[in-house]
Amino acid sequence: MASGDGIGNWRLLLRTLRRTFDFTGRSRRTEVASYWVAVLVVTGIAEGAATSLFSEQAGRLVRLGLTILFMLPWFALFARRLHDHDMSGWWALLLVALFAIAVPKMLAEAFPDPRIGMVYRPSGLRTAIGFILILALLGLTLAPERIGPNRFGADPREGE
Repeated sequence: MASGDGIGNWRLLLRTLRRTFDFTGRSRRTEVASYWVAVLVVTGIAEGAATSLFSEQAGRLVRLGLTILFMLPWFALFARRLHDHDMSGWWALLLVALFAIAVPKMLAEAFPDPRIGMVYRPSGLRTAIGFILILALLGLTLAPERIGPNRFGADPREGE
């Protein structure tokens, strides 16, 4: 299966979804790319449909819900990606920190009523930490993997 093969990428996406709670083994960069392209497409279509059919706030609620839903497989996928670098999957907890920075803003956008206390006040420190975490996560996710087997399992590219 060629890595540019559309069917192969869908298989990788389905494998990612089946392994939502599997933090063992290794994952390829192609699996990450397939997952995030699908997430962006599904979220964009769903948010656009909710905004068109209902309201802008409904679109924001859909985006928030899908972000939370799509984060579940991402934790395991990122841990497996770290394993591909021969790193502990516990570094995936960086995602929790990034999530803790992003969700309050998304909640405030979805529920903008100041009477319920959901007013987002961005701080420079929160923004800087979020930016650094995003760069670190992108670097760890997209960096070239270690070729061959390691302590976390066989090279995921060997079966192709």
